[in-house]
Amino acid sequence: MIFLLEYERKAGRLRRLERFSDADRAKADAERLKLEQAAWDGDLEIVLVDAESLDRLRQTHSHYFRASDLPADSLGQPN
Repeated sequence: MIFLLEYERKAGRLRRLERFSDADRAKADAERLKLEQAAWDGDLEIVLVDAESLDRLRQTHSHYFRASDLPADSLGQPN
């Protein structure tokens, strides 16, 4: 799985979390690029992360989830 994260550094808040299948890597890259081009300040961190599951992502990249109010089931199915 590939996860797209959009994180507000100052607020310590995960604004967006989207899941993509491995087969949709090009789509995930394109979405990341679109978000980076639209970002108007340096406060947003936009990253793609490979992880076997959302639970594993929360373990390995826990700093993105500390203040997040996104529930684990907000992702739905991969794109």
